[in-house]
Amino acid sequence: MYYLKRYLAFQIDVVLSGFLFAPLLVLLTFTNPEFVFIMKSQIFITLTYAIIIISYFIIMDLIAGRSIGKILFKLKIVSINKEELPKYRILLRDLTRIIDLIFLIPMFFMLLNKNKQSLPDKIMKTLVIGDLEVSSSK
Repeated sequence: MYYLKRYLAFQIDVVLSGFLFAPLLVLLTFTNPEFVFIMKSQIFITLTYAIIIISYFIIMDLIAGRSIGKILFKLKIVSINKEELPKYRILLRDLTRIIDLIFLIPMFFMLLNKNKQSLPDKIMKTLVIGDLEVSSSK
C-alpha cells in the first residue's frame, strides 16, 4: 500500500505541475511566434517540464512543507531517524529529484532497499513516511 500511495501522490503532483506547464507554453507561443520552432525540440520540452516539476516541489515545500500529493496521502519527508527536517534539507532533496526525472530508474531503487528510499532519499538520508509514523516514533 505504501508504494501505491507514494506513486499516486507523485502522479498528482506531476499533473498539478502540468497545469503550470501548459499555460507557460501557450503564453510563450503567443508572445514569441518563433517559439513554435523551439517547441518542436523534445529535449527542450523535457527540460522545461523537469524544471517546472522541481519548481513545483520547491514552492510547495516552502509554502506547506510538502507537496499536495503528499498532503492528500498523508505522507511526510523526515530524516532517516524519523525526525522533522529543516526546510533547507527538504529543498536540497527536491533538487536531487532531477535524478528521478532524468533517469527514472532511481524510482525503482526504492523497491530494492529495506527503507523504501528512492535514490534522492538515499542521497539526502531522508524517508517518506505516513503522518502517523512520525507521531508514533516520538
